[in-house]
Amino acid sequence: LNGEQKCVKCPDGCTSCNLIDGKVNCNACMEKWSLVMTSDGGKCINCPEHCEFCRGTDPRDCIQAQRGFSVDSNNNKMIKCTVGCRFCTEEGLCASCNYGYFLKDGQCNRCPDAFCSICTHEKCLVCNYKFALVNGKACHSCVGRCTDCSGGSCKQCERRFYLSNGFCEICPDGCLSCSGPDKCDSCREGYGLKDGKCFRCSQVFPNCLNCNEKSCTECEKVRGVTFVSSFPGKCVACPPNCRRCNEQGKCLACFPFFQVNNNGKCCLLYTSPSPRDS
Repeated sequence: LNGEQKCVKCPDGCTSCNLIDGKVNCNACMEKWSLVMTSDGGKCINCPEHCEFCRGTDPRDCIQAQRGFSVDSNNNKMIKCTVGCRFCTEEGLCASCNYGYFLKDGQCNRCPDAFCSICTHEKCLVCNYKFALVNGKACHSCVGRCTDCSGGSCKQCERRFYLSNGFCEICPDGCLSCSGPDKCDSCREGYGLKDGKCFRCSQVFPNCLNCNEKSCTECEKVRGVTFVSSFPGKCVACPPNCRRCNEQGKCLACFPFFQVNNNGKCCLLYTSPSPRDS
């Protein structure tokens, strides 16, 4: 706000500012902009391309380069690291590699196995997701719904599957996760959990969408009919033409052209006949 209580737009790159002696003073900057203090107050300057943080507009003013780039301060430019390199020096030598590469003599080289994420020049150490390391060298794909395996045996399965003798088996109907063929741990939407089994809510609580072991927690939405959850957690249909009702089934709000009467039901609004109808 200025002296006349009007809002003044902050300068480009500035996310927070105020007025000091009639001059706009920036307090915080956008990403890839840097806050510098001048005789006129705080200002935001746009960092050089491929620079995350800086203290000026020249590449040599870059404090932190983007991943895969470095600052060549001698030639005042940003340089791109070699393929597979995450961070490099201004001489172009790599200091850290991306996954799937290993560092040797300042250069990043691709792992011997295409499905390896961490390796040395001799062997793979860690394989990609859903792959297993065999004999410390090659990465083999896990079978079926397995997400973590070793030596041909599965150790962890996808959701809705359980581990059985090194293989993944599907959980019982309605299960979101389970620990065995007869033990559901959580249920899918529309099912409730009781004694390790999932039951369909609508089969126990009519017109119920979601439930727990003892009651309905959310009622179905049926066109033309509104249901409300009542004690003890059952779904009660609101009166005809009712948009919202209480737990006793009495209407609180009707659809257009209807109004609530003294009995908690919706009746058609009365309109006086026009002269041409008389």
